[in-house]
Amino acid sequence: MRQFWKGAVGAAALMAVAGSCDTPSTGPVPVATVVVAPGSVVLQSGADTTVTASVIGPSGAPIEGRLVLWAAADSGVVTVTGAGEVAASLVLGGIARQTVVSATAGGRTGTATITVLPSVVDTLRLTPIGDPLEDGDVVPVEATLTDSLGNILTGRTIMWTSRDIAVARVDAQGVVRPTAFLGSDPRTTWIVAAVGDVSDSVEVSVLPTTIESVTVSPGEPFLAPGWTKQLRATARTGSGAAVNGVDFTWEALDAAVVSVNGTGRSEALALGTGRVVAAALGFADTVTVSVTSCGAAPPGEYQLEVRYVGATPSAAVQDAFNCAAARLRAVIRAPLSSISFVNEDIGQCVSGQVLNEVVPGLLVLASVEAIDGPGGVLGSAGPCYLRNSNLLPVVGRMRFDSADLNELIEEGTLSSVILHEMLHVVGVGTIWDSNFLNLNAGLGSTPRFTGPLARTACVEEHGGAIPCANWVPLENCQDLAEGTVCGVGTINSHWKESVFDTELMTGYLDPDSTPFSAMTIQALADMGYGVDVDQSNDYLVPGATLRAASPLRGPQRRMPAPIRPTHVVDPFGRSTPIILLTPY
Repeated sequence: MRQFWKGAVGAAALMAVAGSCDTPSTGPVPVATVVVAPGSVVLQSGADTTVTASVIGPSGAPIEGRLVLWAAADSGVVTVTGAGEVAASLVLGGIARQTVVSATAGGRTGTATITVLPSVVDTLRLTPIGDPLEDGDVVPVEATLTDSLGNILTGRTIMWTSRDIAVARVDAQGVVRPTAFLGSDPRTTWIVAAVGDVSDSVEVSVLPTTIESVTVSPGEPFLAPGWTKQLRATARTGSGAAVNGVDFTWEALDAAVVSVNGTGRSEALALGTGRVVAAALGFADTVTVSVTSCGAAPPGEYQLEVRYVGATPSAAVQDAFNCAAARLRAVIRAPLSSISFVNEDIGQCVSGQVLNEVVPGLLVLASVEAIDGPGGVLGSAGPCYLRNSNLLPVVGRMRFDSADLNELIEEGTLSSVILHEMLHVVGVGTIWDSNFLNLNAGLGSTPRFTGPLARTACVEEHGGAIPCANWVPLENCQDLAEGTVCGVGTINSHWKESVFDTELMTGYLDPDSTPFSAMTIQALADMGYGVDVDQSNDYLVPGATLRAASPLRGPQRRMPAPIRPTHVVDPFGRSTPIILLTPY
């Protein structure tokens, strides 16, 4: 009996314990998440707002009455009260500040991102400029920005302008420099500073100046007989500032060699040297114009060698090659890295050729041979091997039909053709696409050269503000004279014929003149060459009105098709075949 009783008591106890599983808990409901709303807030400097925190239980239902603790990660940006009231600090600098506020309950935390915008500019005041400015003065204008509470603001972008740049100019930092002018009375203008709709201005008075020197550019022009060169004279003050509105007189001291007109356009008449003088207000400058057979200045450090493969061409052809090389060495001044070739079979460039040498610049392998007689294939030219460091050519080739060259000699156009083709070898039009230098776009529809230096030269040097407003147009085989042949050797790789007409690097040979323009020289600079743009020929883009009034001339001789690179090579002459990623 005693033993049974003990068992009965134990069973009753177990039943009581088991029954407790159905008894509701009186402890707190656990917190699953804390949600802060809104989750992102943008405040003006010094403003305030209120955010709320929702405490959510495991079932997704809100839990009421739970204690929430608020905190700001950076109290220098905002402060937050226990009720979720957020107050932004004053942001006096120009950059918005950001932090987070957090709400914590039951071990869980929710956050909201708070962005505080810079204080709004209410006033802008400029410190007056006292004494009149003189030649050479450099005067910074002090601008003070404040908000509506009078706090001084910093870090804002101020737009500076001068109402009359013929009196004074102001740069982006608010530094004022007088513009040199002649006369007896001072002139005035206003310098304006603005931040959005808030602005202020100060009056600037500038004293007239006197010229102290005259300079002529380019300082040492080189011309060939028959070429012209526009010389530019500038009157300068004692500080070196240019003075506008000065009239110059021009004189050629060696009139048998070079002449000059009243605007400074000189013309080479005979081999030799001729002096040209520009004078104004008792000051003068003299430049010496050198007239040579090629019109090339002495070479820079860029190396270019022409090596003939096969039969040695005639003296006239060699002269054309020599002049083309001389002009390019005068235009391209900076050296390129040397490449050391060891037993390099370059048969894909020129059949049967193996290189065992150091090439310091560009090696051009040239051949003149019978191809298909007069009027057929003129030839081909382009780079074969490119440096892997900058993709500029180290080996190229030029191949011509001897029958066609004889015709070019008779026409007097051989030198232009050889120079045109040698420019293809140095990379003009042949390494512009996305496989190489990525300097063209719109191929197949509106092809264009995107190099900024060439575009600027087209606009500023050649009067091409309309066609070159955004880029330099390339040939698209449209707008050509009826019967003109235009194919893969012309499209995308030449300046557009109907826009640039006689310029050297259009795809068609002009029988009269083919100027080597500053635009083409600056295209070389866009490619990575170090150039001297003063070696260019005078050239103006034909006006739209002129082109409309005068129909395009009949079909002209098409230039040879450029050839494309086949290999890249490292400084030790180790070559890798080029795999094209995109079609030409």
